[in-house]
Amino acid sequence: PAQKAINYIAASQKPQTGGWHYTPTYNGPGDTSVVCWQIKAIKSGEMTNLKLARALKPQANKWLDSVGFDKPQYGGGFSRYGYMKPEARGTAVDNDGAMTALGLLCRTYLGTKKGDPGQRKGVEWLAAMGPARDNVYHNYHATMVMFQNDGSKGKLWKSWNSVMRDMLVESQVKQGPDAGSWYFAGNHGHTGGRLMSTCMCAMILEVYYRYKPSYKGLDGGEEDDFPLE
Repeated sequence: PAQKAINYIAASQKPQTGGWHYTPTYNGPGDTSVVCWQIKAIKSGEMTNLKLARALKPQANKWLDSVGFDKPQYGGGFSRYGYMKPEARGTAVDNDGAMTALGLLCRTYLGTKKGDPGQRKGVEWLAAMGPARDNVYHNYHATMVMFQNDGSKGKLWKSWNSVMRDMLVESQVKQGPDAGSWYFAGNHGHTGGRLMSTCMCAMILEVYYRYKPSYKGLDGGEEDDFPLE
């Protein structure tokens, strides 16, 4: 079944753009949000030795190249990413850099070299912005980017995680029928509801001990490295 899922993802990729959309028959080039979810599945498949179509990853990079912007003058790849175009959107889709977090995570999983100036500039840009107060979709992907690119001992990760963790602990419902849950109304929160918010928050708190950094030389984390109390 897993191999069939990867095959389906490959067959659904837009040949002209390298992107994906919500359905294979959707008449559009794709968008960075959907692309990121496919790349996460592809990375999982690759790690478990599933067969990948040869063009799958190069085509995905083609999409990211088409929506990337803000390359450092001193070389490297893009540091910022747009939704369907190479631009930031002052809308609910990307008013806090969510697409940049998604794009940087995609590049990490697709094999961008450690220390790439554009990648590092993007990570530092996200770190300077800090966690969003009302966008858990952004926060999950940005947390993944921080951990994957900085490791559990990195200064950017430690600073990010300290703020992110405390914000989640403070915002978790403490009493009543919704105790233990989260709800953030911003962006996808109004459509995904409390269940989505809670799932995303739980995944954020698991990042440092459910995953290993993609780059060699970066330390992974342990559950007890970041106590919640």
